[in-house]
Amino acid sequence: GFSPRTWEIPAAPYNFMSSPPGRNPAWILLDFLTSPWGLGRFIKDSDLDLPSFRRWAAFCDRDPSTTSPWGEAAHMCDLVGDNPRPAWEWVLTICATGRATPIYRNGKIGVVYQYRDAHFDGGIAVPAKVPSQLITAGNCERVQVTWLPKSNRATSFLFQFLNEDAIYVQDVLPVEDHESTLNDPAAMRKDEYRPETIQAYGTTRASQIFRDGVFRHRVQRLVRRELTFVTGRWALAAEAGELILFEPELLRPCAADV
Repeated sequence: GFSPRTWEIPAAPYNFMSSPPGRNPAWILLDFLTSPWGLGRFIKDSDLDLPSFRRWAAFCDRDPSTTSPWGEAAHMCDLVGDNPRPAWEWVLTICATGRATPIYRNGKIGVVYQYRDAHFDGGIAVPAKVPSQLITAGNCERVQVTWLPKSNRATSFLFQFLNEDAIYVQDVLPVEDHESTLNDPAAMRKDEYRPETIQAYGTTRASQIFRDGVFRHRVQRLVRRELTFVTGRWALAAEAGELILFEPELLRPCAADV
């Protein structure tokens, strides 16, 4: 559907075909939530955490690299809603194109997204992510640490997507883990080729697909353990999407009697 509401207009003059307003996932989702053809019959602007969408928009619009610029926005969303699907599936699909997830917080619908570094545009600045809370044995219980297996981790992601460079034909782009030993001729024991197919609906740029593949590989490499614990609501100051630190209780050797 078409919405008469315009959330973001590039400075004139601009080429509408190469830089059309509305490819930012944040504005697309916001439009879907408030337009009559979407969920606008049920959701009002007052039901939304608009600043969270604004921060996400700045994240999506930034260049993927400050040291070696790509010359394009990091995340764009291109999809056609020509098949009936549950509204929540559309919300999740749009969020996935910008590494975000919807949340309901303080009576409002907002978004949180995965980021590490500071990002900004002409109207807003978001600082680098820092830990918001330290969890210790004094404010949690039933701590369980699980070491995640490496033998079943994918070493090549096969992204299925509509390639805009090929007039939106169905295409497959393999993104191998180039930072592993998969193709390292000097490695004594190479990683096995383990493919995993991913449906990248809503993403049509091969460059964005490649970056998402590299991101997934790096996340797999860094996430080595899974930590679960139980705590009360009064002890948990962090919210969804925030970074926390965990410090277990260690037994330190006592000084010898003298």
